[in-house]
Amino acid sequence: MGRSAELSHAKQTGIFDILKTSAAAHDLPLAYVLAVASRESDIENVLGDHGFAVGVMQVDIRFHDIAKKAKETGSWKTDPSKVIDYGINLLAHNYHWAKTTFPDYGGANGHGWLKIAASAYNAGEGGAKKGTLKGDSDLYTTGHNYGKDVLSRMAVFQDLI
Repeated sequence: MGRSAELSHAKQTGIFDILKTSAAAHDLPLAYVLAVASRESDIENVLGDHGFAVGVMQVDIRFHDIAKKAKETGSWKTDPSKVIDYGINLLAHNYHWAKTTFPDYGGANGHGWLKIAASAYNAGEGGAKKGTLKGDSDLYTTGHNYGKDVLSRMAVFQDLI
């Protein structure tokens, strides 16, 4: 699905408004949040990763109790806002961790920290840190391109919103 179609679908289903509210609450760029949601689920409220991840942000039930409970109760389908907000809170945490851990990696626009934060969302802080220290935060991510792909999607969403 193309980014424009993803955005249109998100607006039709109400997911866009949830993402927008949560992005603002956690002081993250909306285009960035949309990009991560796009990479994770095509901005669709789905069960993924062989049943181990729930919702638009694909929060893993093996590591996050809120996701496990949401899967057990089905609340990720009926009220996706809690799992979405939880995922965006993780992104915000990762961003602040990246800024603190790698203060010289932000670049002129802070995109370096956004890339590291996205890599950590996919591979964990440990994976993102090891990769960054070896020259690329994506080294241990799915496809070895997660953060780079998120930034690419973010640029598209910036033009669409």
